[in-house]
Amino acid sequence: GVGCSDPAADLGNQDAPEDLGDLYQDGVGVAKDEAAAAGWYRKGADRGDGHAMNSLAACYWKGQGIGKSPRDAITWWKKAADAGNDHAKHNLQMAFGKFDESGAPRAGN
Repeated sequence: GVGCSDPAADLGNQDAPEDLGDLYQDGVGVAKDEAAAAGWYRKGADRGDGHAMNSLAACYWKGQGIGKSPRDAITWWKKAADAGNDHAKHNLQMAFGKFDESGAPRAGN
């Protein structure tokens, strides 16, 4: 299985943290571990990977492996959208139907 560290990720392979997060999120080749997935997504997001930012935002939105926080989800989706991730742009549209830009619930939600 994959340990706590991955040489490709540690050497700066841009996609490695996102890919490892997906493996942990889905339980493919490793035991399903949403906290580990969120940690790998965060590592990729901190390196500027828009896909990892989008996945980390989804973890915050759903409370998977990390505390549920619409505000943090929106923050990361904005960063991912700014990095050119089209999925994040769609997710922001969905989120803004329920929350304002600061992450506060809209009336009626």
